[in-house]
Formats: sequence, C-alpha cells, structure tokens
Amino acid sequence: VDITRHINRDISTYLYTITLINICLGIVIGFSMYMLGMPNPFLWGVMAGVVNFIPYLGAASGFTIIALVAFTTFDNFTHAVSCPIVYLAVTAVEGNFITPIILGNRLLLNPVVVFLAILFWGWIWGIPGALIAVPIAVIIKIVCDKIESLSAVGELLGK
Repeated sequence: VDITRHINRDISTYLYTITLINICLGIVIGFSMYMLGMPNPFLWGVMAGVVNFIPYLGAASGFTIIALVAFTTFDNFTHAVSCPIVYLAVTAVEGNFITPIILGNRLLLNPVVVFLAILFWGWIWGIPGALIAVPIAVIIKIVCDKIESLSAVGELLGK
C-alpha cells in the first residue's frame, strides 16, 4: 500500500507539473511566433505544448514543423530562419534548465535512464510508449527503492 501511494503521489505530481510547464511553453511559443509574424500563432503554441509531452522527440518534431512552415511562408531567409531558431532556443531553455530544476529534486531519475526508457517504450509502442516512458521509469524506480533486495537497481536508476 505504501508503494502504491508513493507511486500515485509522484506520478500525479509529475503529470501536473509537466502539464503546467507545457502550457507555459505553449504560451511563450505562441507569443514568439506572433511577434515573428508566423501565421496561426495560437496553433504553434498549442502544438508546442502538446508535442513537448514527448521528451526529446517532441521538441525535435516541433522544431522541424516550425522550420518547414517558416521556410514555405517567408521569402526572406533571415526571417524564415528566425522562427525555428527562436523555437529551438525556447525549448532548449525549457528542456535543459526549467524542467530539470523543477522536477530534478522530485523524481531523482538518471537522464540516461529517461532517454533509454523513451527509446525502448517508443520502439515497443510508438508515440503512446514514448508518452508513458517516464512514468513507467518512475514507477520502476519507486518499487526498486521500496524493496530492499532491489535497492541497488533503484540506485542505478537514480541520479
């Protein structure tokens, strides 16, 4: 029962926090695309917030989509390049500083474990697998931390 409550608390906190971070990211991207003159800035903000639920791959796919649209929309090369660069800069700051600072002390997962989990579950189940990879890794770490014979595995999964 203690393990189940711990899992419930940590996964709820993770999902709530990631949702708030992604909403803020979507607002920043939408406003940035509006300031850069991209058509449908609300769409780009929503897209950024939704695809960012997939760690690593979401930012890469959002960058690619923004770059394709910017290069087909704008005639000026400098203007077309500025949209994906701004998207990349905002998602890089969010992914490398904001999210790790906010979640880093809470989940205590090794970044390599997160990356490998996303690769593995994404390979097995595709996009749904990539979406649930981090919660599954958190669950495995919590179970390993709570069961004494698996504590070494829990330490390996941690920072």
